[in-house]
Amino acid sequence: MKTFLLLVGLLVATTVVSVPLSAQSPKTVSVLLETVVQDGATPTVTLRWPADAKAVEYSIGRKERTFTAFNPVATVAGTASEWIDTDVETGVFYEYVIEKTIVKDSLFAYGYASAGVRVPIGPVRGHCLLLADSLMFTALAPEIAR
Repeated sequence: MKTFLLLVGLLVATTVVSVPLSAQSPKTVSVLLETVVQDGATPTVTLRWPADAKAVEYSIGRKERTFTAFNPVATVAGTASEWIDTDVETGVFYEYVIEKTIVKDSLFAYGYASAGVRVPIGPVRGHCLLLADSLMFTALAPEIAR
């Protein structure tokens, strides 16, 4: 019985050890979005994100703030790093979702953004207090400034 348990234990240990593990960083499984709003005769919302050599494609969805589901509006190549929405109305607040398809293992990453052209400011809902360790302040300064 001891021999059988030892053999089973070795098989389990071998199986567990032989599985390759890899850590994922937040940048791997998310899409950092930036929005640029352009007012004028044809208002636009531009979505920008960092280029990713592993991306196959980006699928973009959009909805109005009061809607519950995103509607697909575009699919762009994995080499793209921006998309311009020319089908926007002044005064309407939009929410966007970007789904990045990554080559390896069909992994998906997501990013969310909100934007609108001349959208009225809503009621103030509260405050946010951000605490940052002084050792991290310099490294986080560009993100805090955003």
